[in-house]
Amino acid sequence: MARLLETGLCALAALLPLFQSGGKERGQPKKKEPQKTSASAASVHLQVATGKLSEARKLARQRNAGLLIHVLLKDMESENVEYRKKFIDDPAFMAACERLIVLVSDNGQHPSKTIEETIEGKKVTRNACSVYPWYETCAQHQQNFNDLALEYRDEDGSMRCPQTILLAPDGSLSARINTSGVGDPGEILAGIEEQKKSFGPGLLEAEWTELSRALEDARAAQSGKAWPEALRKWTRVREISPLSSYGAEAGKALPEAEKAFAAELDHACEGLVPGTAAAAWKRLAELQRACAGLPVEKEIAARLKKAEAKKELQDEIAVVKLEAEAEALLHSAQEFADAKKDKELEKCVRKLLGKRYAPTPAAERARTLWPAWAEEEARKPAK
Repeated sequence: MARLLETGLCALAALLPLFQSGGKERGQPKKKEPQKTSASAASVHLQVATGKLSEARKLARQRNAGLLIHVLLKDMESENVEYRKKFIDDPAFMAACERLIVLVSDNGQHPSKTIEETIEGKKVTRNACSVYPWYETCAQHQQNFNDLALEYRDEDGSMRCPQTILLAPDGSLSARINTSGVGDPGEILAGIEEQKKSFGPGLLEAEWTELSRALEDARAAQSGKAWPEALRKWTRVREISPLSSYGAEAGKALPEAEKAFAAELDHACEGLVPGTAAAAWKRLAELQRACAGLPVEKEIAARLKKAEAKKELQDEIAVVKLEAEAEALLHSAQEFADAKKDKELEKCVRKLLGKRYAPTPAAERARTLWPAWAEEEARKPAK
């Protein structure tokens, strides 16, 4: 049965689409439905866009996520019920959409209801649409209907509903069900899988928070020529989202950071000669700590080991290594003091005040901080 509403394109506020049924599918060719995974509806948390269509598109780009748009018409409630059952209420389909930005456009008006949620461990209640509980009021899921009808109408001005549209993070069309019926969810599931091959998975909110911070830190480190930090942060950006525009930015920045760090490392190693070996070894040790967990850490360790094996450098390096050990003990002692771990603190301080570390600056600092223990250690007979 055909349902026809004339559209007045010169008056967008009053725009209503023309609806057809029994027509030929106008979307992409039907694809085999991927195997679904089981999930409970309660365990799935959709990232639902509650604002304007333009804001949803911006959020999808930011999150490197697909944008899934459901368009329903209030005058086709029997079809809408079947559509919601297949596309919105089905736990397996919802689970597949967890990393998408989801926008529901339904120009219908529904009763409100009170729902209870747990936010940051606290139970709160709020009013919501009884059909789409992500929206506090029906005005939120009504607001984009005219814009979508204008953008996705057919050449003859008609708009088929229900309709499903899947956009890629860059705004291109990945899949669309544009028929006069409910359609097959398998087409959208297949589109989601194809999308992942080009863009990777979309980012959840926590992942985006981590990535955005890492991205900011990476750019700042690159600009400030803090190469170990740049290496660490760009590597993390690429790990979180390798196929996104962020991953591409990291892929371009990392070679520059790697080249610059290699030059810095070579420059530090030039000082591993008699007279400057202590300062050079200390700098290399600092770089090793800064690069902990990165692939280059092993190379730095190998260079330190090679330097320590040279007889002409051993005395100079021994002094700076002893000072480094003492500084580490002093740092641990201060942490124990802050944590009020008295037993651990005393053990650490007495070790630092012993004969081995007595000549170091760290031991001198410990004698000032803990004079009582320093006096006791000083009165002990020499062994």
